[in-house]
Amino acid sequence: MALVLLAAAALLVAAAAAAFNESDVRYVDQSPAWAAWAGRFLFRGPYAGGADGGWDHGALEAGVRAAAARAGATLPAAFTVVDVSLLTVEWDDLEAEARAYEDAPAFGRFSHWPQFGTNLNASALQPDVRAYVAAEAPQPYGDYLEMLVDTLHWWLLGKGNDSGSVVYYYHCESGKDRTGQVSAAYYMRWLGVSWNDAMYYNEQCVGEPRTLSPPLELGAQWFCLQLRSNDDTTGDCLQPRVRPAKPCWLPTPNLH
Repeated sequence: MALVLLAAAALLVAAAAAAFNESDVRYVDQSPAWAAWAGRFLFRGPYAGGADGGWDHGALEAGVRAAAARAGATLPAAFTVVDVSLLTVEWDDLEAEARAYEDAPAFGRFSHWPQFGTNLNASALQPDVRAYVAAEAPQPYGDYLEMLVDTLHWWLLGKGNDSGSVVYYYHCESGKDRTGQVSAAYYMRWLGVSWNDAMYYNEQCVGEPRTLSPPLELGAQWFCLQLRSNDDTTGDCLQPRVRPAKPCWLPTPNLH
């Protein structure tokens, strides 16, 4: 645990908070036509910080609407937000966003799912040990990642307590590393995207082109290996990234 916390602290130094940029918000998914509730949308992005350091609902809505337009998704005129924060040790930002929803519950609600990643390197293990951990260890990456991406998808299907039109927005500080781990898991689990294409998109097509912080990449890799142990078609979870035919594919509503 100490190593994981140190890794998280190093991540924060490497990816310090910057001004919110709506172009870094990305559409991920939405409720299909047959779902119990229509008008549920899933987005990813950075911390929606305002000039005063607080949480900026207006900037977030503008970013979400711009991302929806780029993806060809039609948002309703009004919606509430479920803010799914992946932050870990950014206590001031966590407090600010939680307080924002406490002070203005009409905007939506706050949900905290901290993500740390892992230092367990799958490539360093013998194949039989790696296969055993992937198949038998319920959370080799330690972040309840499967529960999180399944919950996000179930919410889109109307299986939560939210009513009306809802935008589910998950984020870390930069929208890159912890958000990248969760996004890779969701892309593979629910959108049928390969490990290679999910990670290439994370690294080269969202925000600053760079690799994910190692603990978060390793966490996503273990999730891929777990899916493969259940015969999901995620491709080779250990291969180096190669440029896919559509390098910056964009999740769109027609994936359903």
